[in-house]
Amino acid sequence: MTLVDCRQTFVDGGVKDEKTFKVLRDGDRLFSRYRSSKVDEFTESDDVTRKVIEGRDLQDLFSDEDRAQLVAAFESSRSKIKKVIFHGVEQRNRPERPSSKRSSEYLFEVWYGITEFSTTRKVLIKDQLVKCDSRKTYWPFNQF
Repeated sequence: MTLVDCRQTFVDGGVKDEKTFKVLRDGDRLFSRYRSSKVDEFTESDDVTRKVIEGRDLQDLFSDEDRAQLVAAFESSRSKIKKVIFHGVEQRNRPERPSSKRSSEYLFEVWYGITEFSTTRKVLIKDQLVKCDSRKTYWPFNQF
């Protein structure tokens, strides 16, 4: 089952192409498939971190100035967002001792919010923050 599907269309040398980033679940297995072009094979990774941010942590996310661009990219009112889902793929620089000052780095991250009837715009953070081409998913279809 596909949990997240983030596609980015781009033009390279006059040719339209597409990057694809997916997070999937098959039973208990959580994994990712991604590729940089339609002509590339998918790379698969089992190194996927999934976090659900709600309650006080959600309010902290909304008030964090470093995350303001991310929250704005959801294209939804903060008051309508009930929780935010984070998927990080292939964690880099794993600290020996967790520290609140040092954030984990991932090959890529996909974030989106959940409202009462839909998801917000999906946001990809790879080399920079960009919005995914797909807009919203409405319930009850493709629930997380």
